[in-house]
Amino acid sequence: MLVQKALVLQAEKDSIPVTEEEIDAEIDQKIRYFISQYGSKEALEQIAGRSIYQMREEFRQPIKEQRMARACGIKLLKDKNHPDRSKRILRKIPRTASCL
Repeated sequence: MLVQKALVLQAEKDSIPVTEEEIDAEIDQKIRYFISQYGSKEALEQIAGRSIYQMREEFRQPIKEQRMARACGIKLLKDKNHPDRSKRILRKIPRTASCL
């Protein structure tokens, strides 16, 4: 969790783009998966206690942050021109039992 937050902050600082289309595609995939698990859109809405629209809105920010963290992590791993910068960013992440 802390690692993801640190990567999201770095992604924002570096202006790493995550498009709305990417976010929407992942949300759609997640909702299709849940519908396939529960049998229908109506069954999913009943079990979740909210509409598909509400679920889409609830998923938006966490998925955006996940994609930003993933993109930043990939960028750091590929950053051959500035390995010291990558190391500095990674050293800022607290070493706790939850992120080891």
